[in-house]
Amino acid sequence: RKPLSTKEQQEFIIESFPGVGPSLAKYLLSKFGSVKNVVNASESELMDVEKIGKSKAGEIQRVLSEDYQ
Repeated sequence: RKPLSTKEQQEFIIESFPGVGPSLAKYLLSKFGSVKNVVNASESELMDVEKIGKSKAGEIQRVLSEDYQ
């Protein structure tokens, strides 16, 4: 099997967030420009994205910031 391209790897990472599928992952990456920028986006910045409401933005932030058990 062919290794994933950088673009595919980036999409894969963002798709792993709660409630984020392939089309939303591509949209987030195009809006924020990089995985790092998506991860560093505030809850309100995420909520500015179409199809991301308060609940989904909060869940993404929770997963990103909660301590690993």
